[in-house]
Amino acid sequence: MGARYNPHASDIDTDVVTCAASEVLARRTGLCYAKSHLLAAMLRCAGIPAGFCSQVFRRQPPYQGLALHGLNGLYIASRAQWIRVDARGNTGAIEAQFSLTKEQLAFAVDTHQGEWLYETIYTAPVPAVVEVLQSFTSLRALWPSLPEPFAEEAAYRAGAAHG
Repeated sequence: MGARYNPHASDIDTDVVTCAASEVLARRTGLCYAKSHLLAAMLRCAGIPAGFCSQVFRRQPPYQGLALHGLNGLYIASRAQWIRVDARGNTGAIEAQFSLTKEQLAFAVDTHQGEWLYETIYTAPVPAVVEVLQSFTSLRALWPSLPEPFAEEAAYRAGAAHG
């Protein structure tokens, strides 16, 4: 892509951690969370209502457990509909696409692995995500501490799976 493309930090093997939209622009990279901050800012500047939402995914070895993937929700006024979009960026097997009719995020949800999508679209970045991003200056140091699912929702889902 062109010089303005801001690839996902893990796709270019950088050690940079960004959080705010301005940081993603200045450093030309970010994780999904930071890239969702930039996308929301850009959509809002264009007059399109946008917010923040999350997907829970199972981490791959050497890491364990569940973590959050940052997404955006945007409102399509002509359809009176909110849709989720993924600012992560495409590479290799990852192909998120914008569609009004079929949601195509970077990662498919595998409910058998305990993964899910949050239905809530937040007006501001999730404080726990911002806290993690601002706590690290090294992406390599951040990887083991990716934001985790919200405790209340994770506990509810764990109980529902066993009850």
